[in-house]
Amino acid sequence: MAKKYDYTNYELSEYEKEKARHRGNESISFDVFQNKVVELKDEKSLCVYVDDFFENENMNDIFAEDEGFSNTDDYLKKYYKDLLDAVPDYYESEAEEIEHQKEVISAYSQKFEITLDYYNEEQKEALTSALAGSAIKIPLGEGILDFCYADFQDQFAKSISGYAIGSEELWAALRKDKNINRNEDIKHEIKNRNQKLIETHMRYTDAVQALGEVMEVSLYSLINPPALINQNAKAYNRYQNYLINLQQEMLSLLEFCYDETYFPKLFGKMTPAERFTFYSKVNQKQSSFPRTEIFQLGSLLSASFVPITNEQLSHGVEKLSEIDSENAEEFAKKYNMTGDFIKMLLSIPSYTTQYYECSTVFDMLMLEFTKMLEHNIRFRKCKNCGRYFIMKGNYDNDYCDRIPEGETKNCQTIASLKNYKEKVSDNVAWKLYNKYYKRYFARMKAGNIESDVFKKWQYKATAMRDECVDGKVTEQEFEDFLFGSFVNRKRS
Repeated sequence: MAKKYDYTNYELSEYEKEKARHRGNESISFDVFQNKVVELKDEKSLCVYVDDFFENENMNDIFAEDEGFSNTDDYLKKYYKDLLDAVPDYYESEAEEIEHQKEVISAYSQKFEITLDYYNEEQKEALTSALAGSAIKIPLGEGILDFCYADFQDQFAKSISGYAIGSEELWAALRKDKNINRNEDIKHEIKNRNQKLIETHMRYTDAVQALGEVMEVSLYSLINPPALINQNAKAYNRYQNYLINLQQEMLSLLEFCYDETYFPKLFGKMTPAERFTFYSKVNQKQSSFPRTEIFQLGSLLSASFVPITNEQLSHGVEKLSEIDSENAEEFAKKYNMTGDFIKMLLSIPSYTTQYYECSTVFDMLMLEFTKMLEHNIRFRKCKNCGRYFIMKGNYDNDYCDRIPEGETKNCQTIASLKNYKEKVSDNVAWKLYNKYYKRYFARMKAGNIESDVFKKWQYKATAMRDECVDGKVTEQEFEDFLFGSFVNRKRS
């Protein structure tokens, strides 16, 4: 007989606690999708092929079989008849949701390169998840920054009233007054694989309906949706804690591994990878990140996400004409196939590819972060807005190109203007230049100085100002030039 252990008083280690934080609980799970992620090494990017298995269009065969239909078309006829009888304005509400999802897609298309298979002109029904089935190119670091600076707190606060349907107080009242059980009190007997898939599909769609606006706040939460096992406060709170804690952990990780001002005397000469190792040890974090890598053989017949170019297709036509028909027939007999089929297989472009499977937000964040370490992607904290940004190439900059909230200019421009004002306020040459520039510009506008004459003066005055700043011209010489450029009453 196997031994039974009592874990009532077992104390989890910090490592075990960390692992548990990235899992769901009895009310919510975080690993619905099986996204495929291809590393584009030359471009220092990741390409995410978002899972669409649980979209209605792809589940119809399973629904039909589960409902006892011999073919999917018969099932769909009955399904839509019943649906439209119950909800006559169904397609109108779907059109509204499609427009909303297009807005979400458009917003993320401003940050990332997105290719969509869905949402053609004939699309009548919205997807459950706006980016299901899409291919998204993410430059290393950009996905992490998008997640770290997403405003989950605000969106959770807005959505909590809409989640009241699952509140403990409401369920307690229902159970007391009407003797109604909530979902977690009901045991579901799973009899076959289809039933399990349908159950997951329903939990996923429930999650999007209840938490969809929260998921849309960041790319990674949108393409790694949870599944609601039970609609209650435990699920809501667990999801909120999961995302917000992940944000805090990632920001702490960026500071520890990349911030040049973080204990510079200790870490100034260490690489981000070395700092990451130190971070894991002192914070008792996991030091290994297992992930599933798939090596795939394929061709045009089985291509799932490798693009086949027109050049490859035309090359395939050429190969077809070069194949020896007699040998193809002889080979086909050995494998009980037709010669034409063998010739087609020989002419089709073939490829091999490797990809990772990622199912959770945490999976995506850590895959991207570790790839950043491999490719020596550099982060720096902006000295204006205080947010991290990616250093591009060998270009050294202390300011990002984001536009802070409430501003109309990006941080680089704001910093330049600030530096300009400081330089002007502290430097005699700049003060002199600005004084005479305003005087002569006003005369030019009044028609007392010709425009081309003013421009020539401005060019010479600017050059002489810079020489004065550099000490090549004295302040007195510069002022004499400015005063003598045009007629003036007296120096002031």
